[in-house]
Amino acid sequence: MVYPHYFIKLDTAQRVKIRLAMEEFYKKGQYYRCKPLEAFILSDRGFTFDRIGFALKVTYRIIQIWFSRYRECGLDGFLQAEKPRKQARKIRSSKRRRTIK
Repeated sequence: MVYPHYFIKLDTAQRVKIRLAMEEFYKKGQYYRCKPLEAFILSDRGFTFDRIGFALKVTYRIIQIWFSRYRECGLDGFLQAEKPRKQARKIRSSKRRRTIK
């Protein structure tokens, strides 16, 4: 099955913004936020989604999600977005484990 490939053409200012953001994320230890930015750079260089996924070790679907979010929010919106956190499940009192005394 052949999927459509979307390329992003970045201008110089966007490339610089991405590089600065990546350096900041590495300093903070937020490595997970650098992969989408690397995907944008690879797309700018002409890589297809398949090759980007192979290079970054992520699935095709993840690449699609990143690029659709980029098209919706733009680069600034993408950089400001935080990683979604899962909410902790509450344990009902009837299902709590009882400690042995």
